[in-house]
Amino acid sequence: MAAHSTGMRQALASLENELIQRAPELHRGLRPGLTEAKLEEILGPFPHAVPNQLRVFYQWHDGTELVKGWRALLFPGAQWLPLHEAVKK
Repeated sequence: MAAHSTGMRQALASLENELIQRAPELHRGLRPGLTEAKLEEILGPFPHAVPNQLRVFYQWHDGTELVKGWRALLFPGAQWLPLHEAVKK
C-alpha cells in the first residue's frame, strides 16, 4: 500500500506544478491539506472504511474554496468538497 501512496504523492506533486503554471487562479482556490490528526478527527465517527488513497488526497489539499459564489472546479463538472462537508453528505 505504501508504494501506491508514494506514486500518488508524486502524481499530486506533478499536478500541483501544472496547476501553478497553467491554472494559477484554480490553484489559489485549493484549501491547505489536512494533518493526520485532523483526518482522524473528521473520519473517526464515519462508519465506513476509507481507502489510504483518499487520506493522501486530502492531505494534499482539503477540497476547494468557494470562489465567486461557486466552489472552484478542479474536476470538470464536479465540486471537490472539503472533507468535513463531504462526510456530512
